[in-house]
Amino acid sequence: MFLKTEIQESQHVRRSKCGKEHSYTRKKTVAVFRCDNCDELFTRDLKHVDRKRLSNNYFHCCSNCDTKRFAH
Repeated sequence: MFLKTEIQESQHVRRSKCGKEHSYTRKKTVAVFRCDNCDELFTRDLKHVDRKRLSNNYFHCCSNCDTKRFAH
């Protein structure tokens, strides 16, 4: 079951050629799903999810469940 999309921020530090450290942030949009088999929450990067699957017309299965067994 598709629940929502959210933005995750991650902070990183890189070192310049002169040796100074600079901090920067990266933002990533993720889709939050609930497994239709075991009801566990899981996320997927929005770049790797087809846009038409962001609805409840499709079944969503987490990585812990066997998708082939769930399909039968």
